[in-house]
This record gives sequence, C-alpha cells and structure tokens, in this order.
Amino acid sequence: MKKILISLFMVLTLQAQEKPSYPIVECEQCAVLIKGSVDEYKKTFQDEDAFYDSIEHTIYYLDTTERYLESVGIQVKSFHTEKVFLGNYPIDLPKGYYFDLVLYKKGKAPHRVDDIVMPENEINEYFEFPKLVSN
Repeated sequence: MKKILISLFMVLTLQAQEKPSYPIVECEQCAVLIKGSVDEYKKTFQDEDAFYDSIEHTIYYLDTTERYLESVGIQVKSFHTEKVFLGNYPIDLPKGYYFDLVLYKKGKAPHRVDDIVMPENEINEYFEFPKLVSN
C-alpha cells in the first residue's frame, strides 16, 4: 500500500510539473502587456530592415501608450510569456505577434487594444473616462 501511494504521488507530481504555469493577473483595473519572443517575431519578416523598423516603432508606441495609461491612473503590468489569465479570462498572445496590450476592468470582459498608434479614445471608452473636449 505504501508503494502504491508513493507511486501515485510521484505520478501526480510529474503531471503537475508538465503543465506550464502562466501568470494570473488580479486587479480592479489595469492594462496587461504581454511580450513574446523577438526571435519568433523576427521570423515573420523576410526583410531585416523591415523587422528593425517595426521593432523601433513598436517600442516607441508602447512607451507612449504606457505613459498615457499611467497618466490616467491605470497600472501597466508587463509579462514575457505567451499567455496570461486576467481573472478567469485566458489571454493568448496571437501567433506572429511580438506584443499584445489588453485592458481590464473588474466586471467587464478584457479588451485588446486595436490601435497602438493612437489608443487614447479606445482606452478612455473602455474605462469609461469622460471624453476630452477639443477647441
């Protein structure tokens, strides 16, 4: 009986180790930045100059977006992984993408940011911030 219990324990331990563990993000409202592998992203380009140009623009726009989010009080949580859980919602990094930015507010479904170049309206609408009035 003792040998059976030890064997069962070892099997369960091995099974638990085989399952990848992904970050679980808990927050009232936040933005989650999922960053993938640069090497995998590079494979999606045939032209090396286009790859470096894309990375340069991505870094600039992500930095600008993170600064905007922080200026309106939204914490940005960053992970180098292919998947995270926002509460009970699994969020996978789309294949061929270097990053994914997801907005989350408790009680609402997560929202992937579609426009990283000018995301302010998308962010304001998701978090229900008042619209800015332009002169």
